[in-house]
Amino acid sequence: MSTYSNISDILLELNNRDAANGSSQKSALALSNTSELEIKNLLKQIDTMIHHKKMRWERQRQEMDNKLQLREQELVNLKNSIEQKNSQIEHFKKLLSNMEKTSTEVMNKYEHEINTLHDQLTKLKSDYVKMQRKYKSRQQQQEGASSVKPLAQQVSINSSCSSSSNSSISLSPQPLKRPSSSAVSSTLNSAVKNRHQPPVFAPMSPKMVEGKASTGCKKVRTNLSEDKSGESLEAEVERLKKQLDEQKSREAHLSRERDKLNRLNEHYRSKNCELMKKIDELNKKGNEPEEDKLAHTDKLNAEFYKQELKKRDDYIKNIEALEKAGHIELQFYKDEVKKYKKQEASIRQELDKFKNEYQESMKRLESIENENKKIKQKSIADEEKLKTNESIRKRYEEDKERHLRELTNLRSDIITFSNQIGEKNSQIKLLQEQSNCLEKLLKEKEEQCTKANQELIVTMAHVEALRLENHFLRQSLIEKKGDEKEVLSMQKKYHHLLDMAESDNKRLKGEVVALTECIESLKSSGSQSGSRNFDLETRRINNLRVDYEKQIESLKRQHENSVKRLNNEIEKLYSEKEALMSDFERRSDNLVLFNQCEMGDGVKKKLNLTSLSNQEVFAKTNSLSEGVLSLSHQSLHSENGARKEDMKSRRVDDSLTVKYNRINDKKYGVESPPVDTEQRRRLSLSSEARMVEDLRKQKFEALLNNHIEHLRSSNASDNLKNNFV
Repeated sequence: MSTYSNISDILLELNNRDAANGSSQKSALALSNTSELEIKNLLKQIDTMIHHKKMRWERQRQEMDNKLQLREQELVNLKNSIEQKNSQIEHFKKLLSNMEKTSTEVMNKYEHEINTLHDQLTKLKSDYVKMQRKYKSRQQQQEGASSVKPLAQQVSINSSCSSSSNSSISLSPQPLKRPSSSAVSSTLNSAVKNRHQPPVFAPMSPKMVEGKASTGCKKVRTNLSEDKSGESLEAEVERLKKQLDEQKSREAHLSRERDKLNRLNEHYRSKNCELMKKIDELNKKGNEPEEDKLAHTDKLNAEFYKQELKKRDDYIKNIEALEKAGHIELQFYKDEVKKYKKQEASIRQELDKFKNEYQESMKRLESIENENKKIKQKSIADEEKLKTNESIRKRYEEDKERHLRELTNLRSDIITFSNQIGEKNSQIKLLQEQSNCLEKLLKEKEEQCTKANQELIVTMAHVEALRLENHFLRQSLIEKKGDEKEVLSMQKKYHHLLDMAESDNKRLKGEVVALTECIESLKSSGSQSGSRNFDLETRRINNLRVDYEKQIESLKRQHENSVKRLNNEIEKLYSEKEALMSDFERRSDNLVLFNQCEMGDGVKKKLNLTSLSNQEVFAKTNSLSEGVLSLSHQSLHSENGARKEDMKSRRVDDSLTVKYNRINDKKYGVESPPVDTEQRRRLSLSSEARMVEDLRKQKFEALLNNHIEHLRSSNASDNLKNNFV
């Protein structure tokens, strides 16, 4: 508006100057008109330029808004992924803390059990030394004044017993310094692995036997618990490895997303620079207040976008800092996993060492058993000489039997434990296999669910198309039923008219008989001159009547045959139509039930089959309806032809009878009786009825032709719809 006001002021000044200069009025007017036109054109161009610039700015703003929304969505997704990673890290921390707690508890248990075993061994050693001293003192008291040989033999026996006892004591587990919890677990695992080797009997006191039995049971229990803990540790280590691989893949994905974000930032910065350049150019060009306002608003918008971009850059920096912290934590967990691997290697080495030591101890036990056998043989040879040793031997045998029983019990317990462990290992393997199978099944089911969802969408589209087709078919069937009802009503009328015609024929035959009687009476009364002409006319009339009767009989036969044939064909078509409709309804019901119950891999094939079957049914129904209509049309044409011939023949007969009556009246001067007038009236009424029937038939034929054309057009449109579906 300001531009227009300035221009009007300029024009007023020019007009005033032109008025002052009266000599140059014409030239000034021409210049003013041209200047006004140029100014208007310039104003229009300026308006169009401003409008185009506004549209461009609005488009650019919309594009920037869309890009900012996408950026916000990406940032939200990154937040969610970071939260998930933080939750996973916390979960890993909890697992590590639980592992450390369990390892410390197991170590404490092992230390306590080792200390108890060491105390029991010290007690057994002290008891054994006391028993040896008592035994020596008794022998010295009983055999004070005996010979030198038995003393020497006794000394040798004692020395052998002491050596065997010392060897057994040396083979007993000594209290070792615990290097680490892995060493203790390795010893127990080696003991469990070498359980199947049965221990050999050695002469010991009852207290030592009880202590060893208790320690054996405790060792078995601890070994079982350690087997389970070792397997659980291995499983957790494998799981941690898998999680590390997954986290590496996620890190790669995050790095890719970060590169995308950097690219977007660069793109936004370049666009901001372009906007700033455009704003500066507009500020330089624009001198009017409206352009200043627009530039000011653009500056404000640019500043707002800059602030938002700065905020988002800060947010991205925070995310990168969080990612770095996550990388540091991951490296920490990787170091811990390496430590666990090193501990596993050390545990395995210690297990191998303990296995070797156990084998050496078994060899020593075998040598001790051989020495014990030799001592038994010597004791059997010296029984006769040493009666004092009989009591000791009896005690020894009793102890031996008791120890054997205990050993058998221990062996049976060990065998049962080994069997149980084997069963548990087999169960664990089966459970692992089942879990793998279940994971595969879950993946397959997820894939099947996705496929089923996709196929459901397709099936729903097909179902909607089928519903539309069913609705259209029902409407077409309703229309066809109405047409069939009309056809039936027309057939009834036609049969009624046939009955009327037959009754008229019978009546006409009676009238012909009456005419023949009249002719005979006239013959008897007439003269010979007129008899000849009359005979010729009667012969001609009789010949015409015979021909007419023959034609009527042939037409009746043709009509009856055509009616029978058409009825049979119509019945066949109706039966086929009903069968097709029942098949169509059954298939549609099966299709609906199939879509509700089953969602498998063969859904598309079945839907294609059903769609094809529906199209075939629709085509068959249309073809049947067209066939019925064409047959009815043909039958009507044939009937119309027969009726036309009947009408012609009847008209000929009527004309002949009228002429004959007129001739007779003229010749003989006989007045027409009232019967002839009634006959004429009846003939006129029958002719009028026939004319009305002909008009109705013509109308019905026109309706049938229109209906057939409508059906053909509807079939073409239905074919187009089916092709589209």
